[in-house]
Amino acid sequence: MTYQNTKKHLDRLVSISLVQRAAGFGRETDRGIAPVWKYSLADGGLLNLTKTLGIFSSIIPPMGYNDIRERIRAVRTTLDDNGIPAGPVLYLIGGTEDGRAFILKNDRIPMGREDPDHPPAGNEAMVVLPDDYRAVTRVTKPHAFLIRSVESWQIEDNASTGGTFLNSRRLDPLKRTALANGDVIDLSVGANAARFLFISDE
Repeated sequence: MTYQNTKKHLDRLVSISLVQRAAGFGRETDRGIAPVWKYSLADGGLLNLTKTLGIFSSIIPPMGYNDIRERIRAVRTTLDDNGIPAGPVLYLIGGTEDGRAFILKNDRIPMGREDPDHPPAGNEAMVVLPDDYRAVTRVTKPHAFLIRSVESWQIEDNASTGGTFLNSRRLDPLKRTALANGDVIDLSVGANAARFLFISDE
């Protein structure tokens, strides 16, 4: 591969948090030591990739491998069978509360980790995670918000430290982005982050 193609692929792997890049120094030559970029596998990168693939691997789609809509319907059927009412749902993937479903009822829903020192008053309308997901900002300063508009559900990163990712793309802070059925949301990345599958009410 050419240098340009190699760099393009590495930049793409960095952008989805599978590979991390850091400044370093090359081998010493007659011209001295030149600065270089050093690439390595990001912490938790392969684990997150495995989780993403695992979202759908356990669901056998009746309409073929690429039919995402049928896979989402299969997930919804599973939720319905467990007594979870129809409507927009966030389905938590991985961690100590793997498989937990959050029903989206209000028009503006804070998302974050529980804060024992400042427990929320009536957290039914919040997406509150236990402290095991410690890469996620506490709900007292929400990591992100889910917002229902006339056109769609949207997500907004609340200038969090670890960032909010939609389908592996980091979102700009304090800027709303529309959600689609089957989107994958990450609150931070790596170990102790939180990953959700968004299931709309369509």
